[in-house]
Amino acid sequence: MIKINNLEKKFGDHIIFQGPSLEVHNEIVGIVGANGTGKTTLFKCLLGLSDFSGSIFIDHLDVRKNPLEIKNKVGYIPQYLPIWPDLELIDVIKFFCKLRDVGIERGLFLFEQFNLINHLKKKVAFLSGGMRQKLSIVIALLSDPAILLLDEPTANLDAWATKEILSIMKSWRGEKCVLFASHRLEEVRIISNRIVQIDDGRFIEPRLEDVSLEFLD
Repeated sequence: MIKINNLEKKFGDHIIFQGPSLEVHNEIVGIVGANGTGKTTLFKCLLGLSDFSGSIFIDHLDVRKNPLEIKNKVGYIPQYLPIWPDLELIDVIKFFCKLRDVGIERGLFLFEQFNLINHLKKKVAFLSGGMRQKLSIVIALLSDPAILLLDEPTANLDAWATKEILSIMKSWRGEKCVLFASHRLEEVRIISNRIVQIDDGRFIEPRLEDVSLEFLD
């Protein structure tokens, strides 16, 4: 569960959030908004990587007071995961399994599930965009977190890779608490249980059928 109360955030004189509140349970909530409205900043606040006023609770834990506990409960999938390009996938997964304190068996199981098992000796530099994004998802799922944050998960992917990633995301409906940002409105309609638009520092919840390109104007 994610609970945001009276979130306030600004950079200098520029106000990003001016008091919105939001609760997300076991559902997929799509975040939409024009560039610069604060989608990535919202994720940084949720991860405790950016200061803010108001309060944010994740699984009933205060983000400010329990940063380490929360990191173990949240899987974060950025638009682009910076991983050492010369590492082979087997070394990447060993590193993150150790970091997450899970056995390598968990990593190999997810590699099998996401059709990466035959690429263990491939270097990160030679992964396609879709494979790289699936690797990001595997890393995020290592500790089987109940909460997932996805920042533009299908950006720069081709149609086939996008379809595969969306299918993975759709399987989380009703099972995990998911917030994801996307500029692709059709994706938002297909995947989300709810949509939240960031507009002028506030959260607006339009009906799924009402979401159109005007929300990005």
